[in-house]
Parts: sequence; C-alpha cells; structure tokens
Amino acid sequence: MVKQMLRSRGLIVKKLPVDNLEETLRELFSVLKINCVIDAGAHFGEYGQWLREIGYTGRIVSFEPVRDSYEHLCANAKGDASWMTYNLALGRASASLQINVPDYSVFASFLGATKYCNEEFGVESTAGVKETVKVVTLDSLFAHTVSGLRAPRVYLKMDTQGYDLEVLGGASVSMPNILALQSEVSVKPIYEGMPNWTDAIGVCKSLGYEVSGLYSVNRDKNLSVIEFDCVMHRTNTAN
Repeated sequence: MVKQMLRSRGLIVKKLPVDNLEETLRELFSVLKINCVIDAGAHFGEYGQWLREIGYTGRIVSFEPVRDSYEHLCANAKGDASWMTYNLALGRASASLQINVPDYSVFASFLGATKYCNEEFGVESTAGVKETVKVVTLDSLFAHTVSGLRAPRVYLKMDTQGYDLEVLGGASVSMPNILALQSEVSVKPIYEGMPNWTDAIGVCKSLGYEVSGLYSVNRDKNLSVIEFDCVMHRTNTAN
C-alpha cells in the first residue's frame, strides 16, 4: 500500500544491499571466482573459521609465526582438507626475527606498541616474551600454496599488526594472481613506525588495486575509529 502510494507520486522504494564485510566478500569471491585465500597473521584461525561459516569452501592457506598461536590454529584447521597451515611469518625478505608476544597474543607484532595502544586496549602490549620466528616471502612459497589449482585466483588477507606492507613487499612475483586483498589499516597508529592508513591504501593503489570497502574493526573511548579492514580489488579481473 505504502509503496503503491509513493509510486503514484513518482517515488520508487528499493531495498539497498547490506554493506558489510561479509556481504562484500560473498560478492567479491563470486565475481572474481576466488579459489584460494592466503591468511597472513592467522592467530588462532578465527578468520578461516569465519570464512567457513559464511560459506567459502575453497582453499585456505594460513600463516602464523607465534608457536602457541600456531598450535591453536592447527587444532582449529584439523579435519579440513582444504585448509593448509604454516608456522611462519610473511615479510619482505627471508629472515629470523624477534616478535613481541604479549599475554594477549592477538597483539603480537614485530613492532613495539604505542602508548595509545597500551592505554586504549588496557594491556601492556609490549609485555610478555620475545620469540624468534622465521620469516619468508610469499613469492618463495606461492607455487606450493596454489599447487593443484588449475587457475589460481587468490585473495590475500593480511592482519599482521603493522607489518602488512612488508608482506606485500615480498609478493611482487605473486601479485598478478592476487585478484583482491584485505589489509587492516590504522587510523590511529597502535604500533611504532607503522604506516598511516592513507599511506597504506596509497601503496596498494599504486600496485593496481581499488578500494571495495572500508569496515571499522574497533573504536576508541571517544567513538573514533582505530582500525579499518580495507578490502581492495584489481579491476578487469572478473573473467
């Protein structure tokens, strides 16, 4: 009745699509025919589990350098034949580096936490232990991660606590097969020396990616966004 009344006055009511990360990935994965998700900074495997929950059935390749977190990851991936795991970090070059592992391990980072991070999240994110981990480039393992896929169409998810651009720095050869990516970018830096969110997006744009969506990860006490999940895609990659 209401729609008919509005239509008689020249107005059309349409239901707009929900703009959230889940819906964006459903559409993106469908259009781009994504068959492999590389999960850099997997922690316990929460992202891989979420992908399964929203219906993604393709290959997942998770990288997690912290030993304890990796054990949780393996437990969560167990029994999933299409989910591969590596106890490694991805970076710009192969190396052995020390990573800061606080009690709240989701904040594990090669970078030191800022004062803002410690105050806002209520944890001493630089406390805990330092663990020596192995870093490799995505290029060095890319062929293995997509082995058996006739036409690899890759989505790269990065959540490496300020280290995402380092991951991209080691993926120059793999880049043509990475049709879309997701990077956690910070409006308010929570690690020392991490890139500003606009600079990080600018680097991705220079590599040929366009923004598909920005989704807030968290907000501070003043309701200001701290971090976004930025989803980006290459143009002309749907076929």
